[in-house]
Amino acid sequence: MRRCSLLLVTLFSISLLNAQGTGGNSGTGGIFPIALVLDGADYIISKDGALRSVWRPDWPSQLPVDAFKVFSGEVSRVIVEGEGFSLNLGFGPEGLLEEFPFMFNGRMTQIGIVYDEFSEKKEILITFPTWDGYYSSDEDPWRLEFLEYRNAFPYLVRASCQDAWYFIYFSGTTDEILETWYDVTGNFVGAYAFSLIEINREKRISAMRDYINTGSNTEFFYDSRGLLTDAAGPAGLYKVLYYRDDFPRYWERRPAGEENGWAGEFAFQWDDAGLTPRAVGESGDGRFDYRYEYTVDERGNWIERRVIEMVYQSGILQPGILQTGLLAPSPGLPYRRILEYRQ
Repeated sequence: MRRCSLLLVTLFSISLLNAQGTGGNSGTGGIFPIALVLDGADYIISKDGALRSVWRPDWPSQLPVDAFKVFSGEVSRVIVEGEGFSLNLGFGPEGLLEEFPFMFNGRMTQIGIVYDEFSEKKEILITFPTWDGYYSSDEDPWRLEFLEYRNAFPYLVRASCQDAWYFIYFSGTTDEILETWYDVTGNFVGAYAFSLIEINREKRISAMRDYINTGSNTEFFYDSRGLLTDAAGPAGLYKVLYYRDDFPRYWERRPAGEENGWAGEFAFQWDDAGLTPRAVGESGDGRFDYRYEYTVDERGNWIERRVIEMVYQSGILQPGILQTGLLAPSPGLPYRRILEYRQ
């Protein structure tokens, strides 16, 4: 299988962290780093065909960290549904990735991929589903058309959104990638440079430089397995400490300009079945303590997760005595998964 990667480049782990700092606007012709979208497709599947971690620490806090995690069976499609959103991860008959969720300009999107007869990417479609009731699904999609490949990596790409058209050229070395955008008349629009480091014989991004928004550099740090642990830049600060495999144990997210429930510190407990029964922490809304109950299928993978929010309260036990830190259960939002397995 010929995969769309440049000298083992893997960029996915920085999706939102970079995209937020590019200055692009979804649906309005603003440009964005295509290299991130390409790696968003390539990183999910390892070289031996195994499903890698889909979750990244730049994802929204209300989306379960194990939303696309399965422990038994090989899935062909995963549909995750929650209050105000539905996201998909899907594979074709030959195991090629055909759809996956992706952070773009600070919000979740759906990426769709069409391949040619050589299993190389022919088109990518970026759509904007409704998310959490705040965003409309009426935004125009981005379409990427891959016109020319060099060394199994797209050299020339045509991008379009509404009536705006662009051409993107890629160049680089073993230590850097340069992505340059031009409009249809050949005028320079913008460029992005990615510095690379090697981890476990794979190239990973250590920094991204935006030539339009000067000073908008972002740095990235990884553990010995290549999992993203820290990212800092104009989009904010994200840190995660993993418990085992790719399970997040402690998670800190500080999106730029956010001080509400999207920002904060989170700690997760995990049981022997790979499920998280509890999450605690503190956000802009105060302390929180969530308990989770699950319904699993015959393979042991969860298909429904019910949230019980333990609300911190204060009350008077007797005259003159105030008791603080009381916890009272309150029903939270449920999450559902539809898992389609390969026969």
